[in-house]
Parts: sequence; structure tokens; C-alpha cells
Amino acid sequence: PTRRSSDLSGPALVFGLASGFRTLNALCFLHACVQGAIVPQQQPVRPSAFETAIAEGKKERDEGHFGESLKAFGRASQLAHESGNAHDEAKALIFGTESEIRLFQYRPALESAQQARQLALSANDNFLAGLAANDLATIYTQLGDFSSAEKEAADSVRLVKGSPRADAVAKALINYASIQIAQEEIGEAEKSSDRAVAVAQKARSPALEALAWDYRGISLLLEKETSKAETALNKALKIRLKIHDVDGLALSREHQAELELHKPHAAYSAALKWIDEAFASPSASFKISPQYYPIHIKGRILLGLGRRREALAEFHRAVEAAKDRKSVV
Repeated sequence: PTRRSSDLSGPALVFGLASGFRTLNALCFLHACVQGAIVPQQQPVRPSAFETAIAEGKKERDEGHFGESLKAFGRASQLAHESGNAHDEAKALIFGTESEIRLFQYRPALESAQQARQLALSANDNFLAGLAANDLATIYTQLGDFSSAEKEAADSVRLVKGSPRADAVAKALINYASIQIAQEEIGEAEKSSDRAVAVAQKARSPALEALAWDYRGISLLLEKETSKAETALNKALKIRLKIHDVDGLALSREHQAELELHKPHAAYSAALKWIDEAFASPSASFKISPQYYPIHIKGRILLGLGRRREALAEFHRAVEAAKDRKSVV
């Protein structure tokens, strides 16, 4: 198995749910000026209390204040519930789920995502239901329940695949691929990651394309196709360097360390440099993702360098990190 970035949550994984419609006021205004017409100035529309709460929650979330963001999304959810708007309530709950995952509050996150899916389905919104399913897959993945995670990920792909939101489809496929790797369904993981690369390119999202190449590379590593894996993982690294993706670079560094271990003549010193850089990174996604796997990788590297005592300490840390994840629900 390999670690997944909670970006699939990360989730971790909320897919930028808020959307709006822009009018053609500017274009109409230009046309009216050409015709010499007088256009009355329109008063700006005041955002609703729900929209204000969502905006506040997103601001707090983006600044890393997940507790405060959760409060704001909770207010939004309550407002939507009081007005009987199942669609908006589901949307607010999905936003809140992301914050709960980042706070390691897995039990409430599970309840929020399940409720969001039920509300979305009652509102005939398969897209939101798919986002909720993807959050459930992320939660189960981080808890090590890969069988449940795979069922939710498959449901997420099914529900969002008809959406015009190519980025959401790419994220669902990436999450699915990562879980298939954990379940050792390597052939299926390759198919999912290949589809994810194509969809991410269609969505013009280099960050998602890099993540898809990551899991394509890991699939190849597990099939002992080291040369092809190196090509895929280097594509992910190159994209992230180009777009200055500081958050995603931590995952690339972790995977580069693992790549070094799979080479015919393992380069342990290079691998140690990569994994230490990953741990030193300011990446929020890396820090909130399960740590047992990168710690385990570091243990393997230290063992290869002959530093047995340090390696044993890292293996103990990896076991404790895995236990901590399962004890939070």
C-alpha cells in the first residue's frame, strides 16, 4: 500500500463546491453605449446569510483555521436546514466534512458525509452525492478500512462521471486509483490513473495531473516496472516544480524516496535526502495524511544504510502512528 494525499479528501477530498453564474451585464452595457442608450446602474445583490457563512468558512479554511471554518460551515448548514433547502445543507455539510477530516474528527466527519449524501440524493443531485461518497472514501482510507473505502470511491466515480466538472471526475478517479493500489488491484489502479491523467488534462488542472501521474508511477513500481515508474513519477515532480506546488511537492519527494529503494542498486543516501525533505516540508496535506507509511519508508532507508537502531525506532513509530489512526473513532 501507499499513502494518499488528503488533497483526495482530502481528502482528503472537497472539490470546490461553490459555483455561481455571471451575467452578461458588461457586454450589454457596451452594446447600449454604442447605441447611445442610457443604462440605469444596478444595485449590487447582497449575499444571503448562507452565502456569507460559506464564504467565511472557506476563508478560515484556506488560512488553516479549521476549527473556525467548521463553525462557519455549521452555521451555513443550520440556515439551510431551517429553510428546508436540502441541496444547500448537503453542500455545507460537505465543506464541514473537509474541516473535520483535517482536525482528525473522523466520527463526526463520517456522520456529516453520510448525511450530506442522503440530502443530496433527496434533492436529486448526483454530483453532490458523489462528492460526499468521495469524502467517505477518504475517511475510510485514512482509517485503514480499504474495503469500505473502495466501495465509496467506486460510487463516487459513478455519481460524478456525468458531471461537466472534469476536475471533480479526475479527483474521484485519483482517489479510486490510490485505494485500488492499497487493495493490490494494480491493473485496475493503472486504468483508473490513466483515465485520471486524461481527465485532468481536459480540466486543465496541472496539480491534478501531477497527482494522477503519482499513482500511475506507484502502480508501475508495484509491478516492478521501475523504469516506467520513474518516468511517471518524474512527470509529477516536473509539473509541481513548474507550478510551484509547495504542498504537492512533499508527496513527490516521498515517492522519489520510494523510487530510489526500488532501483536495481538502491540509492539509500539519495532516498534519505528525499524523505527528510518531505518531512521538513510545510505541506499541510502531507502533515494531515497518515504518517505511518512515510515513517516506514524512512525505517527501510535507515536499515539499508546499516543504521539498525535508528531503523528500529522508526518502525516502532510507524506502528504507533497506525494505531493512533485507528483509535480516533
